[in-house]
Amino acid sequence: MFINLLIFCGVVAIAFGLFRVGLPRCKTFKNFTQRFFPAVVVLMVVLGINLAIAYQTQQQIQRTVALEPTTTFRNLQEIEAEELVVVVAVASPDNPVRGRDNEYLAYVDDNGLWTPRKILFDLDDTQIAIDDETYEPRNWPLDRNLRFLNPRQQVVIVGKKEIINAPVGPEPEAGNHSIQSEIIFAGSHQAFLQDLQRRIWGPRIMVGLNAFALGAIALSTLVAAFRVTGRKLPQDAQETPNF
Repeated sequence: MFINLLIFCGVVAIAFGLFRVGLPRCKTFKNFTQRFFPAVVVLMVVLGINLAIAYQTQQQIQRTVALEPTTTFRNLQEIEAEELVVVVAVASPDNPVRGRDNEYLAYVDDNGLWTPRKILFDLDDTQIAIDDETYEPRNWPLDRNLRFLNPRQQVVIVGKKEIINAPVGPEPEAGNHSIQSEIIFAGSHQAFLQDLQRRIWGPRIMVGLNAFALGAIALSTLVAAFRVTGRKLPQDAQETPNF
């Protein structure tokens, strides 16, 4: 949302400059339509895209909140491929700890995320593996200026259900069902929901701000168009004499 906020502030600043500096220079309606109006349209398109991104983010968070948590492999099997899932699991003690001098299963430092190619997670009835190195770590414990994940840590995994050919877990029946993880949250499902409730305020505020700015710019442009149309060109105080 930080980039969305920067875009919003930039567009509002440019729009303010256009109405304060550019509009007074439009002496005729032709000048208004050829110079001022196209610039306003571009700004409104950018705001519209910014609004759509914020709204999509808000909807995605709301969909994630509404999902029932999956804690068993049986539940995971019932979910269609490519569907978004929320899995509550525990980082398995069977994972080898090899990160940062064999201290962490996975960690995030100044260089970014370090994670093994495969991480095993224990469900209530079996074990699955996540074969993904592009997930977003959230709420990981902090230790010496880095955040880490270790075995026996309860996690919430958010991602898309996928069907693969090669087994990823120790049990054959768990081999063709996995998750393309997008988020690995360290903590309980309740803590995860609380985190989402905090995060949703950013998109909500951005949706409101962008919608308000769009309406304000559209209304101001309409008023400006009427004002420019109603202007009268200055007339000479005296008629030019005929020779």
